[in-house]
Amino acid sequence: MKPIILFISLFLLFISCSKSTDTSVVYANAKGNISITFTSDAWTAAKTSAGIGTVNLKIAGSTNGERVTITTYGDLSDGLISDDIVKLDSKLNFNESVLISTKSTEVSTTVAFKASTDIKVYRGDDVLIVTLKSGNLTY
Repeated sequence: MKPIILFISLFLLFISCSKSTDTSVVYANAKGNISITFTSDAWTAAKTSAGIGTVNLKIAGSTNGERVTITTYGDLSDGLISDDIVKLDSKLNFNESVLISTKSTEVSTTVAFKASTDIKVYRGDDVLIVTLKSGNLTY
């Protein structure tokens, strides 16, 4: 009888301590007809040998939209803003690494900063805009 109780106890302990590894985040518009799911997003900042600071975002996920864009900022000192198209495969999945911004003026390697970008999902005449924000970054 003791082995059965021990087995059941260990089984219940195993089940109660299991952890879900699904870190997907889903966004949808108010109508519920457009959605985007991010399975991963990783922000990085780097300083090139020429002293230029770059911020990159690697995103992966899926959508039910017809087109997805991500806002990029060129050089932060010139104010150039554009929306780059995110490539979708036939199942509407994406896995992109995007240069979000550059900074050609002197960049500090010790001062932390945060970055953000807008992801826009288009479906028909509707648009879903999701703002992604980084944590603290340093060059």
